[in-house]
Formats: sequence, structure tokens, C-alpha cells
Amino acid sequence: MRELICIFFLFAGLQSFGQVRVDSIAIENLRRTKSDYVMQWVRVEPGDSIQEDAILADVQELKDLNMFFDVTWKMDTINEKSVLCYIIDEARYVYPSFGNVASSQNINFSVGVTDINFLGRGQHFGLEYRFYDRHSGKIFHSSPVHRNGKTGHSVVLGTYASVEPLYFDEGPRDFNFDNYHISAEGRYWLKRNWNVSVGGMYMYERYQNISDSVGFFDMMINNGQRFAFHKYQVRAGTQWRRINFHNERREGIMNRVHAEYIETFGFQQPFVKVTNDLRWFKLIGKRGNLAVRNRLGIATNNEGPFAPFLIDNYENIRGSGNRVARGTAEIIFNFEYHHSVWDNKWFTLQSTVFSDVGTLRAAGWDFRDFVDETMIYRYAGLGVRLHSKWLYRTIIRFDYSFNLTDLNQGAFVVGFGQFF
Repeated sequence: MRELICIFFLFAGLQSFGQVRVDSIAIENLRRTKSDYVMQWVRVEPGDSIQEDAILADVQELKDLNMFFDVTWKMDTINEKSVLCYIIDEARYVYPSFGNVASSQNINFSVGVTDINFLGRGQHFGLEYRFYDRHSGKIFHSSPVHRNGKTGHSVVLGTYASVEPLYFDEGPRDFNFDNYHISAEGRYWLKRNWNVSVGGMYMYERYQNISDSVGFFDMMINNGQRFAFHKYQVRAGTQWRRINFHNERREGIMNRVHAEYIETFGFQQPFVKVTNDLRWFKLIGKRGNLAVRNRLGIATNNEGPFAPFLIDNYENIRGSGNRVARGTAEIIFNFEYHHSVWDNKWFTLQSTVFSDVGTLRAAGWDFRDFVDETMIYRYAGLGVRLHSKWLYRTIIRFDYSFNLTDLNQGAFVVGFGQFF
């Protein structure tokens, strides 16, 4: 009987706790971030009953902004009023940004300065310099969501320069490639985790042959010869994203569909490209993290050297080399398993096992090309990840990848940030 009475009073106490109302909400420890921006992502409102599940959902929502070191909560009583406090541990928002560094085959790196909390509203503003055989740079600004909670935007002004291998009937030829562009995009949020976007870009592209002469349509392109194009792009996309951040580990799913239409001034045939990027993350135990990425792409199947999809050491197949193949359709799978092996106040160390597999449809060919052994790339490897706890979002990665069909072929890849 005594046990039943205790259970009754315990249940009654829980019920009465659930009926306590939130009189007000406070955001503590903010330095740069605007409190009204944080409140955009909080679902609990004054007048709601105190429900721990709802509060924890808000805490996770704020963590998933990927802006704060940590978010916690507490209940305070001030002047006999119940105050729900979200406690924010803000990151350092202006910091050097880095991209891929190098492999044992070539060098590709970017360095810049990025503010990931510009104006205290989660906007991104930055400058970036990139070297991939040649020099490039850009300036960019984006606001994932405006004050109205429904719209967002991004703008980019930049140049991209590289040495591009283009593939002709006579074989590959190297060209100096320069692309000057200005881009703008608008975004509309249908739900918290689902948005659609539309945008456009103007491009000026210039090519210079730096290898042997080659025939292209009715013309001969000699060594040192240049030609240029003016282009415009119209694009649209949609993204659904529900990824929860747990310090160095992630859990959830993201899918993005992107379509673009490109027309070259002076040419009759436009170019269309559609890609789907799927990413899935799963927590394994207290230290493990499984990550999977799948990229599917298809484009106008024109014969010619300018096919848009490629196999590249830094983009999709680690260890494969510098833009080793081009195609008009792609199927790419990347698998990674991370395991946190050492954690201290400065950094977290993860070990990594990974595999990258991909195939292309060569320009002008049909889909049977996907199963052609010469177009399938299979690589696997081991690596480590060093997650800084001082510079937010700074991750240094070291990977060694080898060809599964030729174990004597392999390469080191060093970079910044997770591979995906």
C-alpha cells in the first residue's frame, strides 16, 4: 500500500510539473549573435507548459545551426515567474578558412578569411584565394535566412583558373582555362528543413592551348592559340536537410537536387545539367560515425571535350589523380566510417576507413558506358581527422587511398574539412 501511495504522489508531481508555464524566454551568453535571430529557431513560446522533449528539440535545433560550440538550458524563477534560459557557448566566427591542400600527385589548396556570423545573424561573408595549377579568387556573401524566416540569398563574384585536360579524338590536350563570373541566388523556405532556390550566373570563359595542336570541328587549335565564350546560366534547386550535430559526429540525412540551363552566345545548342546529392550519417555507439554520399548526374550528351562531370582526386575519388576523366553522366558513391579515438580540451582525433567508387558516361556514348571497366574507378583507404576545438569548423584530414584493382597505385591526400 505504501508503494502505491508513493507512486501516486510521484505521478501527481510529474503532472503538476508538466502544467507549469513558461512565462518568458531568455538567451544567455550572447556576444555577437542577435537574440532575435536565435529566437527564430526556438519553437517553445511563452505560455507553453514546460515539456522537456520540446526544450531539448530547441537545443538540438540551435546546435544544428553549426554556429555554436554548445547549447544548454535551465529553468529560472525571477519575481515568481518561470524563465526558460537557453545558454549559448558562442564560437570564434572570423577565422582563416582553408580548403584542400595537396596530394602526392599535385597541389590544390584554398585559403581565405570567413565570417560565419556576419552582422550577428548567421550570414557568411568572406574572401578566398585558390591555387589549382593556376591562381583564382572570389568574394562572397550569403544569408541562409532573412529576418522574415522565409527567404535567403547568396551572391558571388569571382574568377576560376586552372589547367584543364580536354579530351579529343586525337587524345587529351591541356588548356589554360579562365572563368570570370558573377552569380546571385534566392532561397525560399517551405519548411524549417526544406527550401527551394532559383539563381543565375553570367560567365566569361577563355581557353588557351598549351599542348600539341588539335582539330576541333572545322578548325585547328594550335599551341598558344586562344578562344573565348560568353555564357549565362539559369538554375533551380531544392534541398531537404535534417542533420543533427553532436560535436565531431553527425546524424541524419540531406538531399539536394540541382538543375541548370546554360546557353553560350553564338551557339545554337543549349546545355542542361541535373544532379542529385544524397548524404546520410549514422551514429554508431558512443564513438563511431558512418557517413555515405551518393551523387547522380546527367547532362546534355554532346560529343566534345567540355563534358561537365569528372573523376578527380579532390572532388569525388581520392587517389584517382588530377581530373583523370570527363563524362556527361555520373554515378558516385563515397563511404566513410569515423571513430573518435582521442579527445581533450584542444582537439578530437578520429580514425577513418573509407571507400570511393564512381563511373562516368563518356561524351556522346550511351548508358552502357557505366559498366565499361575502363570507366569504373574503385579506391579505398585509411585516414585520420583532427577536429579543432579552438577554431570552429576547422578540421585537418590525412588520407591514403589505393586502387582496389591495382594495389601498387595509391596516393596521399591532405585537406581541410570533412570530405563530405
